[in-house]
Amino acid sequence: MCKYTYIVMKKQALFFKALGDETRLKIVSCLLDQESCACDFTKIAKKDQSTISRHLKILVEANILKFKKDGRNIIYSIKNETVRKLLTNLEIKNSAVTESKEEIRSYHTRYLRAVNNPLRRKILGILNQEHSTFEDLQTKMSIDKNILKWHLDILEHGFCVEKQIKQAKLIYKITQEGKLVDFLEYPSRTKERNEPDLPQCEI
Repeated sequence: MCKYTYIVMKKQALFFKALGDETRLKIVSCLLDQESCACDFTKIAKKDQSTISRHLKILVEANILKFKKDGRNIIYSIKNETVRKLLTNLEIKNSAVTESKEEIRSYHTRYLRAVNNPLRRKILGILNQEHSTFEDLQTKMSIDKNILKWHLDILEHGFCVEKQIKQAKLIYKITQEGKLVDFLEYPSRTKERNEPDLPQCEI
């Protein structure tokens, strides 16, 4: 395994691992509604401040949340719309916590299998530019049609690609999860403009 692939897989695993905790799921579920002050989560999750601070830090480092300072308060929100759509598709807000955790584990396995292959990432790159028919993809990929079909099936099973009929033609298109590959492949967390330093364990 090359170093870059290892970094990609580690970043993807960090993202999903951060969601594999009941307290963090509650925090994310609340933030899908609206941004909130860090102090609010002690009541929502019924945990002490240091514990909540630790969970928030994990979610920020996994690129799920972002934060800003508002006077003495620290306000947290979902990182961006791409992450919001992914979390919505996971049905974190509407599922029971135990069900969400099982769904996340299943999603994680299927998604990582789909994207951790250079040929499949190339297909996603093509579809990110434009929707394509099977024939167009085969021409651009220059691979056997059976191999292409196999890769597309894995991408569809991993929530990265979907099919639709358009003008009597079968079209493959990338999903929001497929577009998230670029977000997860970035090798290090970049600090957004005017974003404050990550808070320490106390709130």
